[in-house]
Amino acid sequence: MKSKIFNAIFILLLVGSVGQLPAQLSSKLTPSQLTFSDQGNLLSGLTMSIGGLNVQNGFNYSSITDNSISAGGDLQRTISDGSGLTVRNYAAFPASRSNLDLKELTFITSGSGLGGVDQETWTFGITDVGDFDNNDAVQSALSLRYTRVINDIAVFYPLLFVNPEEGNMGMGTYTEDFNAQLYVQEFGQDQIAISGNNTSSSNQQRWGLYGICQGSGTGIRYGVVGQAFTTSGTRYGVLGTADPDFGYAVYASGDMAYTGTLTDVSDRKLKKNISEFSALEKIMRLRPKTYEMRREEFKRMHLAGGKRFGFIAQELQEVFPELVSEQVHAEPYPDGDSLSVEQIDYLGVEYVPMIPILTRAMQEQQVQIEDQEETLARLERDNEQLQRENRVLQDRLDQLEELVKQIQQQTSGGEPTNTVSVSDARLEQNQPNPFGTSTSIPYFIPEGIQSAQLEISDAQGRVLKSVNISARGAGKTILETEFLSGGVYFYSLVLDGKAVDTKKMISVR
Repeated sequence: MKSKIFNAIFILLLVGSVGQLPAQLSSKLTPSQLTFSDQGNLLSGLTMSIGGLNVQNGFNYSSITDNSISAGGDLQRTISDGSGLTVRNYAAFPASRSNLDLKELTFITSGSGLGGVDQETWTFGITDVGDFDNNDAVQSALSLRYTRVINDIAVFYPLLFVNPEEGNMGMGTYTEDFNAQLYVQEFGQDQIAISGNNTSSSNQQRWGLYGICQGSGTGIRYGVVGQAFTTSGTRYGVLGTADPDFGYAVYASGDMAYTGTLTDVSDRKLKKNISEFSALEKIMRLRPKTYEMRREEFKRMHLAGGKRFGFIAQELQEVFPELVSEQVHAEPYPDGDSLSVEQIDYLGVEYVPMIPILTRAMQEQQVQIEDQEETLARLERDNEQLQRENRVLQDRLDQLEELVKQIQQQTSGGEPTNTVSVSDARLEQNQPNPFGTSTSIPYFIPEGIQSAQLEISDAQGRVLKSVNISARGAGKTILETEFLSGGVYFYSLVLDGKAVDTKKMISVR
């Protein structure tokens, strides 16, 4: 047995002497190890023992033991043991170290050696940090962290955390204990915190971003929250863009409310084909309605409740077709493990443009009112002038009646006759005057008058209506004037075929 071992040693020494002629090789066999050495370099050699294998060549050293494998030297070294794999590189600057153990993969770079004052560390964790046991709450099943030490001050940047117990994933968060299912944050100028871009060309429904918040409880729920706060510049809490011919920049399925202002685009530089329009005639054709929405039949549209005021789109379309357009309600909703969409076509109404339309109608109506007021003032002036003329005529009639009385007395021998005097008759001014649909005409007719009529004539003297009066004494006639248009008219009291008094009245239509 010993001769066979010596023969093997002789062969190994012979091979070694052939490969390294200048070197002197030696070997030694002991009960615990077999050693090969290079006598020309005492730091170089091979040692095999029951505990492992050791090879050393100059500054390079490799070792295999029961618990670890290592390779390298003073400037470069790799160690693999039961806790992981560590690779150090001191030859390059800055110095670096990589370590892979059962919990995380760590990359460390130091400007002045490990543990120095200038150090960067990237840590990729595959489980939570700390001792693992059944009662250990999982904070992070997957994490990526970055730490930089500058002048002994560590700055900690958590980049990615995943919590399987809460179903949370965070990016750019400053703490592992965040309360969000997705939290993404970036730093720097012109950065996007979250960007969802679905470029699918499929004809099926697609979503760039879908947010839902639900569950029991009485707290406030937010599906989407957008905030923008700066000390200057333009701020958009939520920005939605879409071509109005093909979609909606913002579509609300349910009530909308706001605490600020609602501004519509109205700059002249954005408009063309500007022109005036008439509105009063069209406004008079509208038929406003009260109604209630059919909420039970269209539950997913979240229609408004209670009594409403507005227009019926189909009726408004006959007068203002520009204010009515075809709309589509397409709302996604959870359906098992997927999302379904309920689509409803309907007609919508733009109510904001009704403001300038109503403004124009009011302006046109005001012009008509001012014209009517001017006409009424002119008619009142004419009425006052006519009343003055009537008083002059009445004075002349009184004088004529007095002369008639004197003549009658002279022809009858100075004795008064029993003839009824028409001077006792009176015709009062109508009330109201001017009037609309009716007016009252007071009068007094003495006893003994055989016939009495009230005649209505126009400005040309044409008798339009004659009303017989049978009663005597004081009375009045209610004149219904639906047969009269707006203008100046005259009414006369005719007794026994003679007009004893005439007055003017004004009809306003």
